Amino acid sequence: MTSCSNSSSRRRRRSWRNKLFQVKAVLPMNRFAAYGKLTAHPGQRDALAQALLSASEQLEAMDGCAMYIINESEDPDVLWLTELWRDAEAHASSRQNEKVLKVVGSCRPMIAGAESIRLKPVGGKGLL
Repeated sequence: MTSCSNSSSRRRRRSWRNKLFQVKAVLPMNRFAAYGKLTAHPGQRDALAQALLSASEQLEAMDGCAMYIINESEDPDVLWLTELWRDAEAHASSRQNEKVLKVVGSCRPMIAGAESIRLKPVGGKGLL
């Protein structure tokens, strides 16, 4: 009985490892992600969020953008951006896009401060 259960346990572990390696082989290894913290001038967060939502519409057709999410914080002046791109080059290219630059320019007067964290995704649910 022990050798049977050990054999079954080894097969399950091998099956799990095989699935893990298959997933890693499918995921592009050069994905780029970023978190951005935007602090709006007092009372400007909602207007800033609306302007950023406009920017997200520009990203719908942009090659390489997989995710662009605007998040409200508990702080009444802070928004967090969650971005996922095919690679860092696609992200950099978006910053040269004329329509995106126009939206960014319109947002600048509403922003009191900005921080960014650049990341390299390694996997997880929702990362395709």
